[in-house]
Amino acid sequence: MKDALTRCVAGADIVAGRALVVRAIDTEAETFWQSWGFIPARDNPSILMRSLDDIRHWVAECA
Repeated sequence: MKDALTRCVAGADIVAGRALVVRAIDTEAETFWQSWGFIPARDNPSILMRSLDDIRHWVAECA
């Protein structure tokens, strides 16, 4: 997961991304993403997001 999120941060730096959005395929996947700090959208809990600033800080702490 650290490698994947590090790559997302690097890509976001190039395109000025602000958040990472994922689409969970089921409730188990929703729980998985929430365990990584992703927050479900108000109108659709299978769409989850987390700010890239939060991800960037997490990656830096793990280094």
